[in-house]
Amino acid sequence: MFGKYETITGIFSENGYFCTNKEYNMSIDLFQWLKNKDCFSMYVDKLYAAEITTQDIGKNEIECRYSFIFIFILSGTAKACSFKQWKNLSQDELIVLSPGMSLTLSDFSADYRMECICFDPIFYDTLSASLRVYNQITYLMNRCVLPVIRVKEASCAYLRTVFPLLSEYLQCNHLYQEEIIRHLCDFILLHIAEIMHFNNIEKKDVDSTQIRHVNELFRNFKKLLVENYKNEHGLAFYAEQLSITSTYLSRIVKQITGLTVYQHIAEMIYVEARKQLDTTDTDIKSIADMLGFPDQSSFGRFFRKMMGCSPMQYRKKRYL
Repeated sequence: MFGKYETITGIFSENGYFCTNKEYNMSIDLFQWLKNKDCFSMYVDKLYAAEITTQDIGKNEIECRYSFIFIFILSGTAKACSFKQWKNLSQDELIVLSPGMSLTLSDFSADYRMECICFDPIFYDTLSASLRVYNQITYLMNRCVLPVIRVKEASCAYLRTVFPLLSEYLQCNHLYQEEIIRHLCDFILLHIAEIMHFNNIEKKDVDSTQIRHVNELFRNFKKLLVENYKNEHGLAFYAEQLSITSTYLSRIVKQITGLTVYQHIAEMIYVEARKQLDTTDTDIKSIADMLGFPDQSSFGRFFRKMMGCSPMQYRKKRYL
């Protein structure tokens, strides 16, 4: 996907981000970046595990989206942003993301280090522990937009051990490697689910171990959203695909996340629009067509509402 090619202002590098002669933050798609970095562990393009430092990131931003991502901060500080809400991050915090959720990491301190595990959604769904973790995520989202948990000391020591263990086994060639990797993934996911469960209990979500039907519906909504957001911007489509009413879907999404269905759709479109404007020289009309807008003017009005400037102004600002 990330072949090297010339653009108007620079090159889109094999590392997965856009480079120019100017020094400023650019957006790195975490999953795609890891996919193109030979030094990081991977498992048939389904799973990546790595320790990442400020030296790896440089002066760029990291975009986390489209996959199940678990990040444990080993040291240093950074900032996280989702749905225009910001949070300062520090050591011993755990970030938990599912597809359809997006988070931008930036402003990394010189000593910043993090362990991260990224799952392709299809591979993640084949793991036996997957639904237990997702169930906890929905309870977490019911309380906050930014999915960040402060991990207690005993669990921190554990995560510092098991995250690198997965990375190590991904690099080895074992006779039963697939079975080992799957068991390790379930092992780690169950521990993360336990951390999230006790965090949810402290916040009075006492039934967070129960996998509720509404959580499964919300999970399926997010999967549909990832697959269709570029072409389907209406609530009715997603409700019909889930065989429920629009009113019921609206209520579920609002109850779990505090946000409307349209806000979730808009956030997906907005993040993709920024990516296209940041990392390609695709003309704005083509981006509007790609994202399912009837014309360039409609896309311009949407982007201005989300960003406070037109797509062209945004693109120019990145190169000042």
